[in-house]
Amino acid sequence: MDSRQPTKLQLVVLFTVLTAALTPASATHYPLKATHWKAQCKLVKELRKSTAAASSKMVSKAGKWEQLEKAKLKAVLHAFAHIYKDNSTVPLILVTCAAKMQAQLVEELKTDVPKATNALAQTNDIAGAINGAVLSVSTAATDNSGYCLDSDTLGSDGKAGLAAAGCGDLPPDATSLEHTTDSAAIDGNGFKAIMGSTAGRMEEARTSSKCGVFETAANPTINAGINFAAGNTYGLAYGLIKLETAQQPTAEDLGTLTGNVVGKGKTIAKRAHQAWLTLQAQKPEQEHPDLKSTYENIANSAFIDSCVHDVLAHREPDKDRATITADIKQTKESYFGKAADKIPEITTKIETTQVLGTQNKASNKRQLSQVNEISELQQALTYYTQIVASTLASKNSLIEKLNEAAKTKDVKSAADACSKIKDKNDCDKKSYCSYNESAEEADKKCEFNEEKAKASGVRVTQSQTAGSTTSSDRCKRHTKKEDCEKENEGHKPGEKAHCELRINAKIPLF
Repeated sequence: MDSRQPTKLQLVVLFTVLTAALTPASATHYPLKATHWKAQCKLVKELRKSTAAASSKMVSKAGKWEQLEKAKLKAVLHAFAHIYKDNSTVPLILVTCAAKMQAQLVEELKTDVPKATNALAQTNDIAGAINGAVLSVSTAATDNSGYCLDSDTLGSDGKAGLAAAGCGDLPPDATSLEHTTDSAAIDGNGFKAIMGSTAGRMEEARTSSKCGVFETAANPTINAGINFAAGNTYGLAYGLIKLETAQQPTAEDLGTLTGNVVGKGKTIAKRAHQAWLTLQAQKPEQEHPDLKSTYENIANSAFIDSCVHDVLAHREPDKDRATITADIKQTKESYFGKAADKIPEITTKIETTQVLGTQNKASNKRQLSQVNEISELQQALTYYTQIVASTLASKNSLIEKLNEAAKTKDVKSAADACSKIKDKNDCDKKSYCSYNESAEEADKKCEFNEEKAKASGVRVTQSQTAGSTTSSDRCKRHTKKEDCEKENEGHKPGEKAHCELRINAKIPLF
């Protein structure tokens, strides 16, 4: 036998080598594991809930403010309607507390809105990055070359399950998304959706010749997929999916993000996780279905003691504040009852109050229970404010007229009182009388002295014609200048004259 002839074993080996050489590399083209890419989408779905969660919480605060505004306006309208009665104290306490609770809400919103906005930006940023990466992989294979996402049913195309897993387009209104927290996806430590068995190597080696995900392919035209040159490294979604070794895409473990983390991907994931935790810490406001429950909430609030104190201090300005504070518990219970059990009765009184100014004809009355729009309540408040302002202006004008009349009467009364005094010493003792030795009427020498009255703080005003600095009859009787000036004869230079002619002068005496 010729030793140069190939043996049977040599022929088998040669056939095997040739077969391997002629077989394309597609046998190693693996799709992503369903467990792994679906975990990525689960995290996307959970992070996207932040939009709806933040919206819901901010809307609840706005709703609480609106409830307090309605309760406040109804209480103050009740107080206006009973302004002349002694039953406006309780409504005014409710008004004061509602205003304080509204102010607290506004202060909370000043910090909550920026925090919520940042949480939306951080969580949606990383959700978008992961979503984009998974969708890019899902579209890498052509119809003739298989698929890149394996299914739960091994060897089947998983692309159809993207939306159910959580990846895909955002709905037109992201605030409408269901936003109950899934603790299996995110908790206080990190993004649990991607940890342990759902992290690490992502290729599904049990399904081959489908989609070369991150291949160093010699001939990428034969097998579709995502190809890159040998020695290069890539990262999808900020590097949360690493591409360092051919055919071995790797998912970062994100289960623990509370300590120190390494790499850009984990750093961004930690930032998003912290923002998510901040958003979770913001609690929605409790919804109150009716006015009674709103008033109960006010009466049981942390502000109630200070509100009772403030209103009573304003109603009784001369009362010592320490005394009000000491009696606050008893006073509060007298108004609202123990455990606020008088609130139903208070609410009924407020709701059955008839108010004006809510309809086209302002004089038409409506029960407050029928007025539930803030604009209508504000319209009624404007009406009552104008009525009260007009009433006060009218009363002030009347008071001024009465004061003027009283002052004129006081002058006449004072003059009459002086004229009845006969004794010089008794006359001079009076703060508004002076004894005039030269008075023409012997029994009326005690006269009213305006200068003395003014110096003594007696507030009087008198309108005079042909008057002088005193009200003595010897000045009043003159109508000619020369006769008036004769009364000043004998005065030294610089001394104030007895008489001075003033035509139609109104002399203020205070």
